[in-house]
Amino acid sequence: MNKKWIYWSGITLIFMLLTIGIVLLGNYLWQQSMQNSIVRYEERLLKLRTEPTIYGKKYNMKFVRTIREELKLLPYPKGFASSISFSDTFGASRSKNADFSKTATRIHEGCDLMYEPNRSGEVPILSMTDGIVEQKGWLTLGGYRIGVRSKGGIYYYYAHLSTYANLEIGDSVKAGQLLGFMGDTGYGEEGTTGQFPVHLHVGCYVNKIEGRRWNYPARRNSFTIFMLKDNTIFSPQEEISVNPYPFLLDLK
Repeated sequence: MNKKWIYWSGITLIFMLLTIGIVLLGNYLWQQSMQNSIVRYEERLLKLRTEPTIYGKKYNMKFVRTIREELKLLPYPKGFASSISFSDTFGASRSKNADFSKTATRIHEGCDLMYEPNRSGEVPILSMTDGIVEQKGWLTLGGYRIGVRSKGGIYYYYAHLSTYANLEIGDSVKAGQLLGFMGDTGYGEEGTTGQFPVHLHVGCYVNKIEGRRWNYPARRNSFTIFMLKDNTIFSPQEEISVNPYPFLLDLK
């Protein structure tokens, strides 16, 4: 066998092994970089959702300005102010899931406005903004709920109502317009009441995050050597809940 051929074959093999090693190392380093990016993104997103007015200002988030401009009043008449209280419970754990399974816990994605007399059907619930009725009807956890989509694209969610005003999906509403009455519906099949005190759950959902220095982890095609260990990446277009408490507090 030609020694020169053996020599060059060995050099080629070494070169191929080095190339494969570099590619695999690059793949590993890229994966670690992306995983770290996702972790940082999730941490920033959680902070943003929990404290939107603080982190929204830091990252110049458009939706924070939009919410502040859209909210005109608290979702109940001023005459009930002395009987209604609320605190910051966004992110608190909740034991019941929509299917009432015990395999996972969910977090509280809103602000509960508690009515001290604890009597259903007494407190009128008012729309905090102008908008269009996008959802109406029963949810297992939310009971009788109504959702209003504002012109700015924010979805405002009002849950546990006892009854509705004369509104249907697609109707326009103005800030201060009656949506229904505070109740204690939910946590069961349609019509279930009495599973918790009378209160209003207010939710605020944003379907697009835009802001300075806000970078999303890149999405990769599944057919590539550069595969993520965890393919669960938040989409920039995914609707997320943000804490309504600081916005409601500004209205008091």
